[in-house]
Order: sequence, then structure tokens, then C-alpha cells
Amino acid sequence: IFSVCFLFYDMFETPIVVFVNAKSGGRHGPSVLSAYRSVLGEGAVFDVLDKGSLTRGLTLCYELARLPGCPVPRIVVAGGDGTGCWILCGSEERRVGEEG
Repeated sequence: IFSVCFLFYDMFETPIVVFVNAKSGGRHGPSVLSAYRSVLGEGAVFDVLDKGSLTRGLTLCYELARLPGCPVPRIVVAGGDGTGCWILCGSEERRVGEEG
């Protein structure tokens, strides 16, 4: 993960992690995934419908945020309201789990 993290940090002032719902938005998800992956690489773009990808993406966000001197990553959600809520709820569950 860390070699990928430094690659993104070199490319952008602030790391970006993208979550895409491939079934949202008139089923344009596959082309959205492809477009983001061509710019950011496979390691920064997650299809939330793939098993475990939400956890992997949020883990990447938390690991990036813990790197000394690395800005908190920006999260891009490509999907509908439900997808945004899904990402927010997953992030909150992870935060609460770390506190408990």
C-alpha cells in the first residue's frame, strides 16, 4: 500500500481515493471506473459492488491520513445518494471501531 500511496502523493498535492457504484447513473459505471483508473491508477479507484472493495478503499484512506506529512485524502464518490451514504456509513463504522 505504501508504495502506491507515495505514487499518488507525488502526482497530486492531496491524495484522491475514488469509490464508484457501477450500477448507478444509467449503468455508466464501467466507463467511469475506466476513466478514473486511467488517471489515478487501479489502486486508488474502487468499485463498491466488488466484495471487500469498500473496506480496502477506506483502509487506504486511513493509512494515507496516518502518513507523516501527508494531507488527508479527498474522497470522490461516483454514484447516487445511496452510494454516498454507503461510503459515509462505512467510514463512520470504521472510526467508531477504532475508538472502541
